Amino acid sequence: MLCMEKGRAGQKYIFSTEFLTVDDLLKIFEDVTGRPRPRFRLPGPLMAGMAEVSSFVLTNFFPNRPQRFTPAAVRFLRMERKADCSKATRELGYRPTTIAQAVREAHECFVRRGVIQ
Repeated sequence: MLCMEKGRAGQKYIFSTEFLTVDDLLKIFEDVTGRPRPRFRLPGPLMAGMAEVSSFVLTNFFPNRPQRFTPAAVRFLRMERKADCSKATRELGYRPTTIAQAVREAHECFVRRGVIQ
């Protein structure tokens, strides 16, 4: 909405709030839902290797199945890149909330609509 109302044609804006690790996200999900996070954790290099194997198998033997656990996805998760949303804040008036708040609001919406318990 902010881009449609205030954005300049041809510009790109980053809407971000904060950098979180997968562990940070799982902690938020655990706090919001009250359900424990998965106990099983894989180190990054092992995940990368498994993603390579998974991608090879799906590409060559099950080409119509969607690939979500890809080498690129694992690389992206391990990059720990931080986003700068100052342009969106300055030009559009973007006021980010925390990821925890967004997850909490989404969870409450899904419960209210009966999508989840």
